[in-house]
Amino acid sequence: MYTAVVAFLGVRCKFGQLGPGKGQFNSPHGFCLGMDEDIVVADTNNHRVQVFEKTGDFKYQFGIPGDCWVFSAFLLASLSVSRDTFVECLVEDME
Repeated sequence: MYTAVVAFLGVRCKFGQLGPGKGQFNSPHGFCLGMDEDIVVADTNNHRVQVFEKTGDFKYQFGIPGDCWVFSAFLLASLSVSRDTFVECLVEDME
């Protein structure tokens, strides 16, 4: 018989609030850790990706609302972010 072991993780820090400004979120739908332990957050309804220091301090953001296929900074809705061995951050967007 297999017995599952459950470990509870504590919250180290919380940051952000509802809104459109730097460090604010409107429906964050995903996050990942960057190569330098940055926290990368897909801020879906603000149509952007925000990057924070591991302490929660804002670093920078990219993406703007829109659906223009010519200019890659336009995001319909940034649904998820992830990281792999070759690329620091991958952004998945709706078509």
